[in-house]
Amino acid sequence: MSRIGGLPLPALPDIDDVPPLTEADRPCFDDLRAVLAEHGMLGRFGIALLHEHFEVADDEILVETIDVATRTLVSRPEKIADLGACASVETSWRLDDPDTAPMARCTTACRPATFTESRHKSVHVNR
Repeated sequence: MSRIGGLPLPALPDIDDVPPLTEADRPCFDDLRAVLAEHGMLGRFGIALLHEHFEVADDEILVETIDVATRTLVSRPEKIADLGACASVETSWRLDDPDTAPMARCTTACRPATFTESRHKSVHVNR
């Protein structure tokens, strides 16, 4: 994973230790919404709660795979080096990382039948 000034990124809190969303969070959401609107990005970016369920090693990244037929999405850590030439779409980033290295990628564990098909609506290869 990326570093801040050569130091590791701060650990994310465990999901069980994260307080729920409250009205105190509304001003932050309102400001973020305004910035996204100003840049015309409301339909492109959103907000995610940073947390973890288990440790992801420095040489790993969370990879999402989907099965459209069963409407199933699975996230699992994979070695970054093992992703190789597999096409992927970065889907979430930690903004406390000045390099905004991807924290998770929606990888296409699938191969489109044609170049015009969506990378996420094609035949999936189970990994």
